[in-house]
Amino acid sequence: MYENVDINKQFFLKDLLNYKKNEIDSKKILDSKTCKIVFFAFSKNKELELFNENEETMIIIVDGVAKLTIKDQVHILTESESIILTKYQLYTLYGIEKFKAILITKKNDWFQSFLI
Repeated sequence: MYENVDINKQFFLKDLLNYKKNEIDSKKILDSKTCKIVFFAFSKNKELELFNENEETMIIIVDGVAKLTIKDQVHILTESESIILTKYQLYTLYGIEKFKAILITKKNDWFQSFLI
């Protein structure tokens, strides 16, 4: 279920991945029936296009500055800023500067029970 982290041990999220020049790197932390958590490290000027199918996704910027584009809406996100994307969204993450982000994707009504 959990990957790349030790359970019941503290860790710094920022330290899970190092920046790699001209790359986007990722590590899966959790993949369960209800939730998927993936940590990303983007080099400056790198871009990734993603699509939320039947899922909602929360993006949390852990370090750096990212540009998130959803249709024609542009959001500049910096360290500790977050956004929740609804289902069926095509979106793009772009590194204005190098940045690290965690993407938490619900696979059913997990967010609903979490937010109540």
